[in-house]
Order: sequence, then structure tokens, then C-alpha cells
Amino acid sequence: IVDGLLDSEEIVVKPLSSAIKECRCFAGATILGDGKVIMILDALGIAEQAQLQFADIDAEERRRQKEEAEREAREAATRRSVIYFNNAVDEFFAVPQDKILRLECVPASEIETIGSAEVIQYRGAGLPLIRLDRYLPVKPLPDAIDLLYIIIPKYSRNADGEQVAPAGILVSKIVDAMDVQVRLDPSGIKGPGLEGSAIVNNKLTIFLDPVRLLDESGIVEKMQS
Repeated sequence: IVDGLLDSEEIVVKPLSSAIKECRCFAGATILGDGKVIMILDALGIAEQAQLQFADIDAEERRRQKEEAEREAREAATRRSVIYFNNAVDEFFAVPQDKILRLECVPASEIETIGSAEVIQYRGAGLPLIRLDRYLPVKPLPDAIDLLYIIIPKYSRNADGEQVAPAGILVSKIVDAMDVQVRLDPSGIKGPGLEGSAIVNNKLTIFLDPVRLLDESGIVEKMQS
């Protein structure tokens, strides 16, 4: 430990005088341009004088590296890339980005109703739409809303090897795409596809797996029947 670092210089190391050459803390001396004598410290000699145990230092460094690796592994396990969205004004949800095929913004006027089902024309076909409040204990979408967003999950691959989905999830607003580091609380709200909740941007946020929602809610079977 030193008070400060002044400079770095190229020097010529001169041997110690006989009076102090037995002192293991110095490796030599040098004379500066202004005539001052500067002692050159011997780091290894100082360590021996201080009776430092390098085996213990190595063990401590290995322990520290192990703890750092474990910490990074824990952080990686809780790090998630998500789409952050609203279903109602004051309810916030997150879905994994790797479970999403596409996000679409559509005018509410383009949503068609066939019987009790809602569909929208998507890539030359009708895409059924679902609302979260019909399967989960959450608030319904606001009535007076002109634009809606559709979350289209990755579900399976068709004969051409393309990702397809049997339905899209209607939500009121896509807030952001972000990386978050959270530990989910599985208690509280229950329902198909729910993974748990956590605080994101100072808001209680429900984490939802859209593929599990389609599977566990029986939506796919109902549509196919």
C-alpha cells in the first residue's frame, strides 16, 4: 500500500552498498538527474519478510474465481429477454422473445367476428385471436381503443419448415423489448401458461409463456374441433 504513484521512468539500477545489501527489501538503487538517490524495492523480498504464504493466496484466488463464476451463472439463470406489454392500462406482462414469431399492430376495425370467435386476415388466411381475460384472471382490454397489438407465438413447423401459430394473442400495447434480470415468484396469480411474477420498471409484472398458454388452456384443441 502506497500513498500515491508519481511517474514511471527508465533507470539504471546500481548495486546496494555493502552497508545495506543484506536487506532483502531492496533490489538496488538509482540516482536521478537531480542527484537524489532512489531505493528500488524488491517485491519478492518484501513478501518473504512479511511471511506471505503464496499457496494461501493462490487458494484464495481460486475461491474468489469460483465464487465469481457461480455468481455469473446465477445471474445468467435469472436473465431474460422479454417483450414487455400491457393488457389493460395498469396491468403489465412479459413474454420470452424466443417464444415469439411476430408482433403485429392492427386497427381494431380490421378484427372480424365469426360466431363467438375473433379472427384477422394474416398472410392470406384467417388467424384466430384470443384475449387473455378469457383464460386468465386479468382485466379485459379497454373498449375504446383504435389500435391493438397481436403477439403471434412460435408454435410448430409446417411441412415447409416454417414456424406457424394457431392463434394470436390480443394486447393493448407493446411497451418495450428488453433484457431483465429477475427471480420469478411462482405464487400469487395462477392460470395456464403463467410462470410467475416479478418487479420490472417498478411495476408488478406477470411473466407468461404464450406457447404453454395455447397448450394448457386447450385453445388449440377447441380451434381444431
